[in-house]
Parts: sequence; structure tokens; C-alpha cells
Amino acid sequence: MAKVRDDFRKQVRRLIRDGAIIIKPDDYDDLIDRALEAYSKKVPRPVVLDLPSDGSGDFPISSLTGFDEEFSGDPEIEYPISNAGDEPSMIDRRDWKYYRKPAPVGLVIRLFGIPNGNQVRFTFKAPHSITDTDSTPPQSDFNAICKLAAAEGCDDLSRHYTQTSESSFIQADQAIYQSKAREYESRAKKLREQFSAHVGAGSQEEGPPAASVTKNWDTRNSRGGDRLTHPRRFR
Repeated sequence: MAKVRDDFRKQVRRLIRDGAIIIKPDDYDDLIDRALEAYSKKVPRPVVLDLPSDGSGDFPISSLTGFDEEFSGDPEIEYPISNAGDEPSMIDRRDWKYYRKPAPVGLVIRLFGIPNGNQVRFTFKAPHSITDTDSTPPQSDFNAICKLAAAEGCDDLSRHYTQTSESSFIQADQAIYQSKAREYESRAKKLREQFSAHVGAGSQEEGPPAASVTKNWDTRNSRGGDRLTHPRRFR
């Protein structure tokens, strides 16, 4: 049975171990979404669809379930569809093009010479999804995705404690907050390395940006809510 979003939430909470409950319940969905976006770029979901030609030469992108214009890139197109043991007959990229038609059709793949009713095979990359009832990543990658989401959360906590230490006037408190910041930073690095090793990228997964890097925090998180370490009331 596929893991669902609540399974991911529970595992990410266990990995982060946020005893002070700095991360609010809704923030866990944002962490999961951030991790899933990064995971999808490394391990995209392969989709294969057979679509019948209507004789016009146009195949609406909207009929390619899961296709994302910004993510998927050019699909591979096979026609005629090969039989078992045959060499696939792939259509050269120069023999088809994108064409945008008025709504509601929108973007289509224009490919002439396919008789009405004949099947054409499209193969493309799609981003993964995790919902309350299903998920597309293989179960073997469940823990790796949770570790990456937990690394994102540990990064957020490290920034939180760093900012808290900088605003504290009590030296003893500063030392405690700085220690927690270093602890979460170290755990984030370890979790991210474990994710990278699992998906075959060694330990080269991109970490959090350096402290000197400028980032636009005047935005909402991926769920449309407030950011953990840069709430809107302080912007």
C-alpha cells in the first residue's frame, strides 16, 4: 500500500525531534513539499501514455496526464507502437512541434501523418505527488524523502535558534541557542547526505545557502502560509 501524506508527516516529525515545538503542524506539509520538489528533480516520475489520433495531427498537452510544461521537457514519441521484441520506432524531434491554440485547447503537440484512430505512445518525466490518499514515489524512497524533508526542517530550526541567540541579551541563553543552532545544522547536513547517498548522488546534494547569500523571504511558503523563520509581521 502506498504511503500517504500523514505517513510522511509522522516520519518527518520523528526525524526532526523538535521538542520545543517551534515547527507548527502546517509547516510539516511545506517541508514535505520542498523535499518532494527536490526529489522529483533527481528522480522524476516516468509516465507512458498511449493516445489515439483524431486525424488532425494535434495532441493536446492537457491529454498527457501528469505532464508539466516547466518540468517535463520534450516527450519521447513513438509511432507506430512497437511489438514485443521489436526496436521502438521513435519520431525525430524535428518532425513535430509545439503549437498553442486558443482556449480551451491550449498547447498541443502537432504531429502530422497519423491516421485517425491509430495509437501514439508518449513517454515523459513528471513531478511526484503526495496526497492524503496516495503517493507516487516508490516505497523504497519513503525514508529518503522524509530525511530530506527533515533536513529542511532542521535548517529552519538552525536559523531560528541563530536569530534567537542574536536577539538575546543574556549570555547563558545565547550559548544555549547557539548550541542548538549548531546541533540542528549538523543534523541537517547528515540527513541531506543520507538522502543524496540513497538517490545515487553521493554526498554532493546541494545544502542550504551560505549565510551571506541574499534570499527573497518576502514570499509565502509552498502551502500559501507564513514562513517559520521570516514571518510576514516582521517584513
